[in-house]
Amino acid sequence: MEKLHILVVDDHWIARAAIGSLVPLLGRETELLEADSPGQAMTILTVYDDVDLIILDLNLPGAVPWDMIADIRKLKPSTPVLIMSVSEDRESVLECLKLGVSGYLPKTASPEHILATIRRVLDGEVALPHRLLVNAEPATPDALKADSSFSRAQASLDLLTPRQREIFALVGQNKTNAEISAALGVSINTVRAHMQSLSSRLDIRNRAEIASIAARLRQQSGIQAA
Repeated sequence: MEKLHILVVDDHWIARAAIGSLVPLLGRETELLEADSPGQAMTILTVYDDVDLIILDLNLPGAVPWDMIADIRKLKPSTPVLIMSVSEDRESVLECLKLGVSGYLPKTASPEHILATIRRVLDGEVALPHRLLVNAEPATPDALKADSSFSRAQASLDLLTPRQREIFALVGQNKTNAEISAALGVSINTVRAHMQSLSSRLDIRNRAEIASIAARLRQQSGIQAA
């Protein structure tokens, strides 16, 4: 498998270091390229022909975000661009989408969510915040909290075992532990043990919240119990 080349463009070294700490978890040999300004980024992109992903801070000092993205897209039209930003407004997401970015991440995202989004973008998918695309109204604190939990759960799906995914889907159908036990042919104690592991993996302690997220994911991506 060829080495990945990932360019991180951010004026804060801590942000660049945070991404640098995550890329080894991709499971591939990776060379991390760093730039702290649009000019430095363009120089690197001119020198390197084989950049596989550009992770770009939307709010670099002295830069017009949309011009910066457009310039990068002109130079590297086939290289996916993943935006990281402190801004979570819908207009910014849609503007980035118009310019052909492949992903948009709030800087408040968890490491697991960031890593999962990087994987999705490298696989050729588009990873954009669902809530910000479908809801034009300003996000309330409760909505942001719910969306954060949803994002964490979505990013953690690959960490679930097949049995945990089955139980997760059944919880989303409002099944009780007894009903799940009967449906899967396992004991209630086994269901409880799986629920504890599932709660830990998703970092959600409230069963009602797990059920809500599971139902939302099932509607969105067709997750079904076997």
